[in-house]
Amino acid sequence: MNKMRLQILKTVLCLAAVSLILCSCNSPTSSEESLTSAESSAAVSAKTAEDYAQAALNAVEFPEMEKYEDAETVDVIFDLDVSNYADYAIYSNLISIYLNRVIVVKPAEGQHDAVYEELKAFYDNIIENGAFYHEQGEAAAGAQMGETDDGFIYIIVHKDGKTAADALLGQS
Repeated sequence: MNKMRLQILKTVLCLAAVSLILCSCNSPTSSEESLTSAESSAAVSAKTAEDYAQAALNAVEFPEMEKYEDAETVDVIFDLDVSNYADYAIYSNLISIYLNRVIVVKPAEGQHDAVYEELKAFYDNIIENGAFYHEQGEAAAGAQMGETDDGFIYIIVHKDGKTAADALLGQS
């Protein structure tokens, strides 16, 4: 009987040892835990142009909007050169009676000034020449242009552009 108890004790100790080995293989060390925590907080804080655009689009009521992603289409329709962008989200309404736009751009490294000038010219053209209908005039009057803390440049053309811009900035 003592031999049987000894055999059971050996088995239990072996199983305990195997369990400890398996658990230690899957659990990160404290330095791995802090690295994982730092990586996850960086991932949470890293915003994309799409994140900012969606914040603006969801803040106020826009007519049906279409997203423009193709570089050639963006160049033809908006006369914007996306080759200078690290990230971008461009939305425009589908019906020409409206002038609504949501444009969010992260300039490529070393391209901030060139991108800002291009977008400023686009913004100024909308304000000065874009409004032919009453609804377009309201959108142009409420248009906003600015920059987030993390370097995204945005243009929002909407009669309540300030509310949309505030929501966008609330994301940074």
